[in-house]
Amino acid sequence: MWRRGLNVINVQTLQSSTKREYSTVGGVADSQGRRANKGQNLLITQLLQLFKQNSDTRQYLKYYGSAGKDRFAIIRVSGDVLHNRDHLYQTAASLSFLHRVGLRPIVVHGAGIYSGRCSDALSKIVNAETSIEESEPGQSERDMLHVDESKQLKASEAAVEYMEKANAALVETLSKEFDIGAVPLIDTVYRAKTMDNYSGPKVWERLAGSILSVNNTVIESAFRQGLIPIVSSLGWGVDCHRLLSFSTQEATSALAKAFSPLKVIMLRPEGCLRDEDGNRFKYINLARDLLPLSRNEPTENGVRLLEGDRNDFNDAANTFSSLDVGATLAITTPALLSQELFTHQGAGTLIVRGDKITRITDLNSPLVDLPAVKAVLEGSFRSPIPDSYFESIQDSFRSLYVTESGRGIAIVLTIGGIPYLDKIAVQQGSQGDQLGEQIWQALTKGEPSLFWRSRSSNSANNWYYDRAHGAIKDQKSPWTVFWYNVDTDKIMECVKKAIGLKPTFSV
Repeated sequence: MWRRGLNVINVQTLQSSTKREYSTVGGVADSQGRRANKGQNLLITQLLQLFKQNSDTRQYLKYYGSAGKDRFAIIRVSGDVLHNRDHLYQTAASLSFLHRVGLRPIVVHGAGIYSGRCSDALSKIVNAETSIEESEPGQSERDMLHVDESKQLKASEAAVEYMEKANAALVETLSKEFDIGAVPLIDTVYRAKTMDNYSGPKVWERLAGSILSVNNTVIESAFRQGLIPIVSSLGWGVDCHRLLSFSTQEATSALAKAFSPLKVIMLRPEGCLRDEDGNRFKYINLARDLLPLSRNEPTENGVRLLEGDRNDFNDAANTFSSLDVGATLAITTPALLSQELFTHQGAGTLIVRGDKITRITDLNSPLVDLPAVKAVLEGSFRSPIPDSYFESIQDSFRSLYVTESGRGIAIVLTIGGIPYLDKIAVQQGSQGDQLGEQIWQALTKGEPSLFWRSRSSNSANNWYYDRAHGAIKDQKSPWTVFWYNVDTDKIMECVKKAIGLKPTFSV
């Protein structure tokens, strides 16, 4: 039975049913030492795997840490994950890993109700049709549906209890398996009201509510105590004085508006989104891909979204209306969460809002905002740019690439008859949404060939190596020169010219 103000669940009361329905890998009967050792071994394995790519990991830790502990991420856990003991354990392991590297996400979960894939036991409760007695003349459908309110209330209590068990299972696994504190937040985060119109015959749909506001205080209190907040997709109905349900997507969006996270992560058993052939959709740019994917048309790359993944894609796309510019969303499995968060390669589907990029071929065009370009350059390179810079490139200027948001730019010159990438920069705090990759894709479309240089000590050089057709590290200077689509007989000339250029920024 649920009650108003429920913040702490009596785990012992739910212990037998929780063990039966949500028992963790290794068995709840294992000794405390065996559980702790298993959890620690999994954490060590994750650390070793990540720090093999230590430059990636350090970069992302710095990026996520810059946002503050309460703005790092919201992790949306599908009810389907919590119904599976292996996925439950992996979710707890990944949350434990994040906690130990100093990152505390907000976790929000459902019970699989709206996905249509909830457990058989819950399906029988929430999908049962309410018997409606013969109506009186002039009686509205809303009045008719209230006839069997006692059955609705019974179904509501059963479904809420099921949600409590899911929440308790994750909290208990974090505590017993990984010694990580978490606080269950069942009904104190959201204020809600009943829907204006009932949507159908299913009991749960008639008990659906809409979110009015988010109580930040209880989540902030959890952070201050060093606890991970585990939030259920339930809210107290201010007009009906009972708990109301809403989709996990709605619950996630409300939290995103309140906390402005850098990232939202959707954990689901299937992991990444897939195309029609079952291949991973690694990257989706909504500015480019939203229309074709929502229409079941092929993207620019000629691939279509798997029909079974359409609902989750639509949920993800709708979440962006609640996210700040630059925030991203990832879809993956619990086991691959750390790899998705801390490596360039990722392990799921990364979705970004996307930015329209304009190519300008006249530096004196009214479309060019030189103070804004200068601000992006200085913010990215963390060094003042000489006042004479723009004047010095007038004669060799070829093109300027500018994002619609003004957060990223690229400057291309012509040197020796070949396009030379003089600068590519994104604002600090924008590195996480693949804005640099979007600019790069625009460059490769707009320039037939390209060469550029980077200091050999630059931590971004791995990114350049992945995109270049070749590179030479000069032993007599601090530079490495990269190129793509440059004729073989012109490469050494390009290298010589790049090395001989005067540095723009002082070191």
